[in-house]
Amino acid sequence: MREIKFRAWEKVGEEMWEVRKIDFFNKQGRKIEPLLTMKSKIKGVEFGCEGLIRHFELMQFTGLKDKNGKEIYMGDVVEYISRVRHKATELIDTGLKDKRGKKLMQQYYALHDMAIEKGLIIWKNFSFKIDMFDYSYNERFFSIKQKDIKVIGNIYENPELLEEIEE
Repeated sequence: MREIKFRAWEKVGEEMWEVRKIDFFNKQGRKIEPLLTMKSKIKGVEFGCEGLIRHFELMQFTGLKDKNGKEIYMGDVVEYISRVRHKATELIDTGLKDKRGKKLMQQYYALHDMAIEKGLIIWKNFSFKIDMFDYSYNERFFSIKQKDIKVIGNIYENPELLEEIEE
């Protein structure tokens, strides 16, 4: 079973925190605005703090690690080896018609055996996926081998990586 854990990006202080606990109820059992209990290291000194969830962006752990043993979270930008890459190239008239007399068109794809891709880890349709901005589909995250994926940053600490992907 996958370990459930989070990290949080502090919007104002622009710092990444390890989330230790998320409280939805106070000590009296009353529902409260979610409160995060976190831990961080600054200059080698470990310390903790609490903060309201609205001041942070939460990122969930995917349950997997990259080829260097680094944990992969939602919001991470990864570089990976894609075994098969599809890209729509053009629509071709097949010369056939359907029952209503409408032309049947065939979409052709360029296939590549292997390519190094960059993408963003997202949650979509109840699954972690790699969003590849230059294609109309998302790579299935769990179909990629651990030895073929490497975390190169995240969207908060390295926003310039998103610009590279989108180009």
